[in-house]
Amino acid sequence: MVLKLHGDVKDVENIILTQEQYNKSYLLDTTFQKDFFTLLESKIFLFLGCSLEQDRTMEFMSRPEVIKWTQHVKNYAFMVSPVFRFQTLKEKTKEIKEQEFLVKQKKKNYFKRYLY
Repeated sequence: MVLKLHGDVKDVENIILTQEQYNKSYLLDTTFQKDFFTLLESKIFLFLGCSLEQDRTMEFMSRPEVIKWTQHVKNYAFMVSPVFRFQTLKEKTKEIKEQEFLVKQKKKNYFKRYLY
């Protein structure tokens, strides 16, 4: 089963993307909180996707009342590597290419020094 916790593009009026929408759902919407809590009690989740800098889902799951009733359930997540956290893919690709170039230059200089 796939649960689109933050909505579906087919229903954009109920999608959760902005900080304001996250706050409304996780802090104010008791129906959302109750339904999510009920699922957390008995289902195993695999979290996919990205989050805002402050992860409301993890904050919700870390509440003492949630932990008390869900500690027996294991959940999983694909997380963004800290390396990519504040960089775009383009910036990271450029950085990797520059590092590869420097490694090649070091090898070239090493061979020049010892072979000539």
